[in-house]
Amino acid sequence: MRPAALALVALAACGGTLNVKADWNTTVDFTTYKTFDFQHDSLAAPALTQQRVHDDIAATLMSKGLTRDAADPQLHVIYRINVSSETQVTQVQSGGYANGPAWNGWNGYGGMSAGTQKQVPLGALTVALIDTKENKLVWRGEADAELDQGQSGAELIQQAVQRMFKQFPTKPGVMPADEDF
Repeated sequence: MRPAALALVALAACGGTLNVKADWNTTVDFTTYKTFDFQHDSLAAPALTQQRVHDDIAATLMSKGLTRDAADPQLHVIYRINVSSETQVTQVQSGGYANGPAWNGWNGYGGMSAGTQKQVPLGALTVALIDTKENKLVWRGEADAELDQGQSGAELIQQAVQRMFKQFPTKPGVMPADEDF
């Protein structure tokens, strides 16, 4: 499958544990922000995935009291969908014994060892909120997981976005949680 096609299921089909984190500028009072709009990232992802992420972020921010304002937003929302892979190695060893010291080490014989490698696709979603007046990053959320093409994409994207914005909006002095949400 092409990398661009994999992005269709990037966060849309998370199979493993969904890891979600958020961090923000603790001096900012996010309750003062009332409007937002989207600023597009330069990396393209399939239209269906883009639309799901876009709609879920918009719905979540609106549920938190913000309104979308393309003419004069206080926050720019930028998101990026990324797909990569990592090599997962599994090794199994069996047999062998040892029965104590001998002339040149331990007396015994070795067993057998077998291993397998497979590429595991990973999906990630990063969302950034930029203060448009200061042109500075004020909030960032990340979600990632192993991809599993057997699960519902729409529900998992929605879950990732909702968990990412769980503590939003925050007041000055509120620290991000040290653990995943």
